[in-house]
Amino acid sequence: MAILHGSWVRGKTEGSFFIWGETWRKIGAIDLQEARVNQHNPFAMTEAELKTFLASLQQSGQLRWQLPETGETSKKRARSSQTKIAETPQKSPANKQIRAIALPTQISESNNTLRPLHSAAAPDETVKIEEIYLYPWQVEGICLNAKVAFDFLQSLPLNSTETDYFIGGDLRFWTHIARWSLDLLARCKFLPSLEKQLDGSAIAKWQPLLDSSTDKSRFANFVKQMPAACRTYQQTDLITDIAVDFTTDSQELMLGFLSSITDSQVRSIGSGNAELKMVSPAREWVQALQQESGIVQAEPAALEKLASKLTAWTVPLQNQLSQNNQFRTCFQLIPPAVGKVNWSLNYCLQAADEAEFLVDAKTVWNNPVERLSYAGRTLELPQETLLSGLGLASKLYPLIEPSLQEQRPQSCNLNPLDAYNFIKSVAWRFTDSGLGVVLPPSLTKADGWASRLGLSIQAETKSPLVRGGKEGLGLQSLLNFKWELTIGGQRISQAEFNRLVALNSPLVEINGEWVELRAPDVKAAQTFFASRKEQMTLSLEDALRLASGDTQSIEKLPVVNFEAAGQLQELLNALSDNQAVSAIETPTNFRGQLRPYQALGAGWLAFLERWGLGACLADDMGCGKCILPQNLLFVNGFCKKLKNLGRLC
Repeated sequence: MAILHGSWVRGKTEGSFFIWGETWRKIGAIDLQEARVNQHNPFAMTEAELKTFLASLQQSGQLRWQLPETGETSKKRARSSQTKIAETPQKSPANKQIRAIALPTQISESNNTLRPLHSAAAPDETVKIEEIYLYPWQVEGICLNAKVAFDFLQSLPLNSTETDYFIGGDLRFWTHIARWSLDLLARCKFLPSLEKQLDGSAIAKWQPLLDSSTDKSRFANFVKQMPAACRTYQQTDLITDIAVDFTTDSQELMLGFLSSITDSQVRSIGSGNAELKMVSPAREWVQALQQESGIVQAEPAALEKLASKLTAWTVPLQNQLSQNNQFRTCFQLIPPAVGKVNWSLNYCLQAADEAEFLVDAKTVWNNPVERLSYAGRTLELPQETLLSGLGLASKLYPLIEPSLQEQRPQSCNLNPLDAYNFIKSVAWRFTDSGLGVVLPPSLTKADGWASRLGLSIQAETKSPLVRGGKEGLGLQSLLNFKWELTIGGQRISQAEFNRLVALNSPLVEINGEWVELRAPDVKAAQTFFASRKEQMTLSLEDALRLASGDTQSIEKLPVVNFEAAGQLQELLNALSDNQAVSAIETPTNFRGQLRPYQALGAGWLAFLERWGLGACLADDMGCGKCILPQNLLFVNGFCKKLKNLGRLC
């Protein structure tokens, strides 16, 4: 039983991804008195065993990735070569390393022994829970740089239902983070930056931009779900005392991995030798963003000036870049009051970890303090946070600019069409830029405006199905059905529909709920009424398509709800439950032996007969329609023996 483990580990200058293998061996308990401080884990693979294991996974097709040459192999080849290139030290993308990792260990005080526990072993009832500790063991493994680690993680499968799969829980977690980083790269969620070093130099780097509420929420969820095993990788190779270091914060570890992966991937994509028409030091900075070293070759004074300009450029995004912002500017869309037409877009602050916690702009302006205590929570720089968000929002949605001319802006008015456009086209841009948006509940359904205008249909068979009788049910059999016009899940009459259309508004209120009234749906409904769709027919085929979702509209009018009743509902349930057809038992008066596939075919026929459905068994299907050569078959009014029918048997 071999398991592959791995996690991102921090380094003095840059991080790396450490992978190691765990295999099953028969081991004995280790005497505590004889145990060394830097004890090798007996379950851990050696470097040679790990390379062999990775090669076997590659040959079996389970891992489509090849381990690069490790540092020691590269050095050996360099020493054997007499070329000038060999004399130049090359940084290897993969290096052998011995690292200390805190692993579950049984420490028995009664026997004065310790024994490591295999991660994939079944729980041992003889091991007491109070005897299990985290103990620092040394393991051999391979450190991968960010670029190679990204390729490695991309080659691993995300999920597996097999209990003996080769991916450990710590490694599987990072495969999900790698996929998410690919999503961030595809959406261009990264920014260039300049990091000053202690020696006065500067390095150009790319960093991830987690500014949208979706990415922030996803980042927070990943931090919470990080396995504890990812934090047990110790910062030092050699242990001087029996202790476990948990100083690495989960959020810090995640940001370090995302930053390194983003930097390596964007740097490799943007590398080139194109001539840049820029002035110094911006030219050197952009060139460094494309080079592997990232070192900016410029004078200290020029670097200081460049850093100041970059800081000013990223001021609107400082909260997102720091990942420490607890509140964000939010926009709450309020429907018009009774007798009014215009909507109100209210400004407020929203807690990043609790969407329901809102602080309106009036409260913010009435408390000009650096730290505002409100409803048991503390807001840092509330007015500055609100103004920063309003400034960003005005660039995305110019309609709010006039309201910002006020000394204390609190809201802006929107007509129904502007409110509709805000919901459809602006809200997602706000959330993608790190701003909060609160819409009326009926307009925020996750399935994409399911409250639209459409048909609600109830259908049933015209007559009870005669099971086993001559009256069958075909796909074109007509059904009894009743249709009604609905919007927002509520049924409306034609008069109510005409009243809503007369409002000439894309947003209408039905019994206290605001819903969307799409122009194409209105036109389709008007055509539906004009053509007297009371005469419309509905077949069993139509019902099957509606129930399965294959058909979603009738006469261009969406079917928002379909309900089957009686035996039709039973039939749809039987067809949609994906239940396997049971083989029929051989009748007692049947002379012969049914093969398994024949019994299964007969069971399918019995299922169809039960629901009054017909079937046609095509010739040469190979499903054993003929039982014995001596059996009689009724063909065109004559009984003939099967052996005389030639290839029909």
